[in-house]
Amino acid sequence: ICFLEGPAYVGSDLYFSDIAGNRILKRDDKGAISVFRADSGQTNGNTIDRQGRLLSCEGGEMAKGRRRIVRTDLKTGAVEVLTEKYEGKRYNSPNDCCVDGKGRVWFTDPRYGLDRSDLEMDVEGVYCIDGGNVRRVLTQKEINRPNGIAVAPDDRTLYVIDSHPKPGGNRKVWAFDLSGDGTLSGQRVVYD
Repeated sequence: ICFLEGPAYVGSDLYFSDIAGNRILKRDDKGAISVFRADSGQTNGNTIDRQGRLLSCEGGEMAKGRRRIVRTDLKTGAVEVLTEKYEGKRYNSPNDCCVDGKGRVWFTDPRYGLDRSDLEMDVEGVYCIDGGNVRRVLTQKEINRPNGIAVAPDDRTLYVIDSHPKPGGNRKVWAFDLSGDGTLSGQRVVYD
């Protein structure tokens, strides 16, 4: 294990990504660690929806990345692809995700690796999956390089980590007002 990300609890079980090892691990309530998924598609972020299903951001920073968002039914093991393209183009490297109270899935799509030759989009954005429809909700106009993401418990604020490693790049936590229909407004800095 060398690069861990994406912790998500289901009951007393903790699921987390070993990105470089290309797997998702599971720690049970006794502390035993096992391999949950041996080929994770270079999964980075994970979260749990209200039905107790595991949502995963399969990244694109390494050769085995599938660059998509998937949902796993933990009872059956069935994996469903929620999205793998936007407007016919593959995502850059889905990074982190969260689910709001209405079941909408929010995820970030940056690219941190130096090799950008396989990118099909020139936007590093934030997306929302709502009832099977995907829309881009933020671009570089608002966020340099989106990374972590969370929705407040009352579903009224979306938080996005802006983590651009270049000199002078943003290293901020942003907040956006989140309306009932999923539109964002009122961008403000929470921490710089």
